[in-house]
Formats: sequence, C-alpha cells, structure tokens
Amino acid sequence: MADGTSTVEVGRFPQGKYVDALRWLPPVAAFDRLVATALYDADSGTSSVQVHTLTPADAHFHYPPRLELQTTWTSPARISKLKVASSSQKAIIAAASSGCLCFLVADPLQVSLEAEGCLGLGTSSSYISGMDLQASSSDCECICVGEDGKINLVKLAEGQMHHTCVTDNRGLISYTAARWASPTEFVTAGLGFTLQWWDHRKPGAPVSQSPNKWIGGSSTGVIHSIDVHPSRKHVCVVGGSSGSVFAWDLRRQQEPIPLAGIGSSSRQISGFLSESEVWEVKYDHYTQSAGLDATSSKILPVMMCSEDGILAVLESGEAPLEVLAEPCALNTFDIDPENSSDVICGLEWETILFLKRS
Repeated sequence: MADGTSTVEVGRFPQGKYVDALRWLPPVAAFDRLVATALYDADSGTSSVQVHTLTPADAHFHYPPRLELQTTWTSPARISKLKVASSSQKAIIAAASSGCLCFLVADPLQVSLEAEGCLGLGTSSSYISGMDLQASSSDCECICVGEDGKINLVKLAEGQMHHTCVTDNRGLISYTAARWASPTEFVTAGLGFTLQWWDHRKPGAPVSQSPNKWIGGSSTGVIHSIDVHPSRKHVCVVGGSSGSVFAWDLRRQQEPIPLAGIGSSSRQISGFLSESEVWEVKYDHYTQSAGLDATSSKILPVMMCSEDGILAVLESGEAPLEVLAEPCALNTFDIDPENSSDVICGLEWETILFLKRS
C-alpha cells in the first residue's frame, strides 16, 4: 500500500441491542447519509431493521457525529443477513433465522420502511446463511444459499416475489456465503474453503470450482464472506476461519492468492491476525495501491474485520495496515460507496462505530 500514515476519526453510538448487520443506503440528496441496521434485543427477543441518518462532525468540530433513528420495521425472527441494493431504489433485503426472506423499501422522505413481500425458503434448522442482492430499474434479484445445500434465486417484480431453485445438494454441501459477479453470474462458498462459480443460465452445476484442500492443505475451514470487484469480475476475495483472507482468480483457478492466515508465505503477514475468524471482507477503494496500473494483475486492497476486534486493510505482498483495534469482536462493517473514506462498523458490545479516514 502506498501510504499507511492516514488518520482515523471515530464516532461511537451505543445501541443497547446486539448489532447483527449494518449497511449504507443510497443517499436521497447530496448531503444525506443513511444507514440501515439489523438489531436484536435479547431482553425482549425481538429483531428489527432500522434506518438512521448519520451526520458527520463538521470541519471545525463544532459538534460530534450524530446517528438519528428515522424508522423501524420489526422482523418475524432474528435477522441473519442484511443486504442493500446499490441503486436509488432504497431496496433492503433481510434474511431471518426462520428461513424467511423479506424485501423492504425505505422511504426516508416519508419516514417509512415497509415490506414489499416475504417468502419462506427454509426452516429454523436450515436458515439462509448467505445472500446477495442486485437491482435494476424494474426489479430486484436475490441469490440465497443455505446450510441445507440449496441455492435459490428470488426475484421481486411489480410487488410479486418469484422463487427458483437453482440447485439442491440435499445437504451434501453446506453453503455459507454468496455474491453476485454479474447480472447472470455469482460465486458461492462452503465448508472446506470451497468456492464455486455459477451461471444461472446453466443450472444444475457450477461452471468453475476450486480444488479440494487448496488452502494450506486444509479441508476444515469455513468461508464467511465474499466480495467481487466491479471492474475485475474474474477475481473474488474471501475471508474465513483461522484468520484467512485470500483471492481466487478464474484465470488461475488452481492457485489461491493468500493475503493473510493459512497459506501466507510472509511471516509478517500470516502472523498479523492470529487465528481468529474473519467475518467480513470488502474491496477498499479508498486505499491507494502501490505499483498498480491498468495491466497489473495485483490484488487490489481489501478491508477485513475479525473476531479479535481488528479492522485492517490487506494487499498482496504488502504489510497489513491496521485501521482499528477493539477489545471485542468486530462482527460487521460497510464502506460507503459514495464516500469511500467513511466506514461503519458493528461491535459485539452493542455499539455502532463511524470511522472517517483522512
């Protein structure tokens, strides 16, 4: 990475509820900052999706950053996953632990959050363990995977939900994460660090698959998160067990590119994150990469968060850049697609963090 000297301003917002997930929402106007959160109240056993406005501190620090609740939607069960469409539709999709999938539409101008439709895809024993959402001008499509080995494609069009089972492995394979790579392609992950590349125009089997026991010879790891770069759709990055972060390039499918954890050749890099779980990974468009040009095959910088409270940026061949270290698990984060210097995080200690890098 070109420069590891940036400073980070941190705003802390205690919630009194467990932060299961959070995502930036597309802005309504130029100065609006909207955040969707999934919160769980252990005392009442209720789960909800909330939309907040976030006001950063001004340039002269006349006031601290503020997070203000705008609207709430109560979920029928605890939310396991939360995704937001990267468009102006303000579409949110929430997967509940009961196997129920709910499409929500946020309207901050009307201060409302309403369910457009809900669909049951599983049971409490085989809930939705991974999903991703993409939206066009006319509809939304969600790819869902579960521990029961099913891959489901759900479309919301004109207020109606349509469901297609892409494949059913009948429990022989357990899926843990999924991510769209294009309007027709997606990548899934499962036990044993297994990755599969799918084209839903060709149902029944993946078009590409990672080899068995390819990450340090291990077959017991779990992938928790996947990201695909918008301009390099042939490369995905993943985070999972034992502090592992690595990339998979479809042009060289037999050779994973380790960034941290198992399989890292550099002791400085491999020993950085101990052996904790990496809960989420995302390409970091804010951090400038050293020696990168249009023809380079180098993996772009990746941000990750871990069970041991680390938020860091990783890049192949470079020393890790620690952004934040907390005394508790850092379970989820999101980088603002409109302002990539800004990051929101969810802590195990029922707190939301707002980070501004400069």
